[in-house]
Amino acid sequence: MKDTELKRQRDRDLYKVYVRSLSARRFASIGEAADYARRQPAPQYYISARTASLLIGRLMAHQSLIGLNSNSRQRIWHLYDAYNDYRQAHPHCRLSRELILEELVEQPAPQFFVSAGRAKHIIIYERRAAIKHMRTRR
Repeated sequence: MKDTELKRQRDRDLYKVYVRSLSARRFASIGEAADYARRQPAPQYYISARTASLLIGRLMAHQSLIGLNSNSRQRIWHLYDAYNDYRQAHPHCRLSRELILEELVEQPAPQFFVSAGRAKHIIIYERRAAIKHMRTRR
């Protein structure tokens, strides 16, 4: 799946977590609720195995990830650690880094790896889209 499609899926999943959060807790603002939702476990990492492989390759070559925002760097470091754990657990594995990462990026992630501001923006956009969709169904 392309990274842009994965971002759309991330946005929809974040909104679902946000909606569930609203029914479970009370928040003072949408910003507080969005911040809470973004820190909840995510169904996957929302990055393609190819992109993850290229970025982990940069880490392995001791190259900087300066071009990435802090949340994206954190996501790659999580995947890098998971990749290394996989390699240690399977020392005789001959699969390529990208094939291993195809499995790892589909696993649940500890959070959504987006900033509080981005999470709020996503939720506002998704809420508007949900309202528009409900209006067109009438």
